[in-house]
Amino acid sequence: MATSLTARLPGGEPDGLSVLLPRLSMHLESAAPEAVEQEVRHALKRLATDVNLDDAVLTVFEMEGGTPVRPRVLSTSPADEANVLDVAVEPWLMEKAAALEPVVLTSEHAEQPSPDLWNAGMRALLATSWRTRTERVGAAILCFRGSREDIGAVSRDRSSLLEFARRVGVLLLGRTTPAASGATDERRVRPRLPSASPARGAVTALDGRPDGIVGESVAWRYVMFRVEQVAETQATVLLLGETGTGKELVASAIHRRSTRRHNRFVALNCSALPATLIESELFGRERGAFTGAHASQAGRFEMAHRGSLFLDEVADLPLELQPKLLRVLQEGQLDRLGSSHTTTIDVRVIAATNRDLMSDVRNDRFRRDLYYRLNVFPITLPALRERAEDIPLLTEHFLERFSRQMRKPVEPLSKSVMRALQEHHWPGNIRELENVIQRAIILSSGGVVSINDVCLSSLSETAAGPGGFSGETTLQAVERDHILRILASTSWRIEGPRGAARALGLKPSTLRSRLQKLSIRRAS
Repeated sequence: MATSLTARLPGGEPDGLSVLLPRLSMHLESAAPEAVEQEVRHALKRLATDVNLDDAVLTVFEMEGGTPVRPRVLSTSPADEANVLDVAVEPWLMEKAAALEPVVLTSEHAEQPSPDLWNAGMRALLATSWRTRTERVGAAILCFRGSREDIGAVSRDRSSLLEFARRVGVLLLGRTTPAASGATDERRVRPRLPSASPARGAVTALDGRPDGIVGESVAWRYVMFRVEQVAETQATVLLLGETGTGKELVASAIHRRSTRRHNRFVALNCSALPATLIESELFGRERGAFTGAHASQAGRFEMAHRGSLFLDEVADLPLELQPKLLRVLQEGQLDRLGSSHTTTIDVRVIAATNRDLMSDVRNDRFRRDLYYRLNVFPITLPALRERAEDIPLLTEHFLERFSRQMRKPVEPLSKSVMRALQEHHWPGNIRELENVIQRAIILSSGGVVSINDVCLSSLSETAAGPGGFSGETTLQAVERDHILRILASTSWRIEGPRGAARALGLKPSTLRSRLQKLSIRRAS
């Protein structure tokens, strides 16, 4: 097997488990299906080392009528996994799981439930649960074993550990094929007789969040809660919010969690095509339907048959095409351009807009009946400034992605830089943050990423044109604009402590070379 994902993580995390665990979770979520279990074992081994204990054990299962179903146990010692299940599955824990109540217990407490648990060498237990897509309760129990009594790291980072257990539990249950209803091969575990009540004061609260999307804030968790509510239905979804808030990402998440996930997810930006082409793109065309139509072509609706179609910027759909879209939504039928044959399709539509559709309805720019057909289940995505607590996790995600793409290792951002990012207004939302990090890595030198107020304000001014995005979007244009603004702020001084080279994190010779390459000259 290739080098483990978790083995490539840096050691000795200075910020503790709160930094390590999100990284472990993201690595596991990106692992190939056949490698997930082995990668989870690597992650548990790393986790046990970081909390200074011998072993970490994760038990995941679903609850059906108060009974654990499809249990899976993963441990740093695979040979011992079969012996752990009876220790971890306790009646009082099943009650907490069924009630979606998280539990944190450590051997520091004087009063303990189930002496067998601690006699088996357990030093800490963390349990969390959530509602699954099948309307069962999913649960994950993370236990630590060892001879040492020092479990301070577990107590300090209990929230991060609970969230890690939940994310990995959701991942493992999602990679397991449920047994058919009424099948006899579905393993069930009979809980042992109760022994005692859990220790008072040992329960901590933690909100759940579905897996797969970067974001931990209350505002973003509510969005994902709404996604989970609607995903398994066939209802049309309308995503609302400013540009750059991640509407296509959420649309894709709805598709991946739906019963249509094994079929295609097709996306179309209604504002990206001229009105003369959008009809054939959406509904298809027959050969000879118009000049240049040399062959028949299926439209996006036919491509998405039995899957999902994402219509971004649906408010820009030409008024004359809106009745045709309404017919597809109402009757599931369409006619290709130039054809008299009616095609029946089965497509789930997810639409998105950054405009006030009701205002467009009042001003006769959007059909009222189509608006009500699209607005079956609206989900409003928060602006980035409304979820500032997600910025560190998003920033880390973009740093890792662009560093890997550009083959340019970078160091983590300092706390002061991260604080500046969280205090920024972000008119361009996540797309603007993504561009800031990409630009900063391009301009970085020696692995040090510098993001100052000039960089933030320049990008905001560039991005905040009409419609919220820039007329110049190439990397070279962004780099040239940024260097010009830095030079202007330093009165074109290149060297020295207050020079542009220091502000850009470059050597003076490197900056001069880039000035020549980008044809930047000081006006006389």
